[in-house]
Amino acid sequence: MIDTNMTRGKYEISDGAKAMLDRAPLPRMGQPDELASVAVFLCSLGASYVTGCDIRVDGGVLASLGV
Repeated sequence: MIDTNMTRGKYEISDGAKAMLDRAPLPRMGQPDELASVAVFLCSLGASYVTGCDIRVDGGVLASLGV
């Protein structure tokens, strides 16, 4: 749930998406730079030993749904 021109309208009109955001630990849409910073980290030497894992950049939305 990243705030972009493409996704903004979908979440503004969807009651289901708003309900998911409201339950999340960080109840807001993420910003593109928040997602980009994770991508930069994964491309850095700091992530040289990171393999085979999911890094959820969603403000806790999936965890709040029990996924």
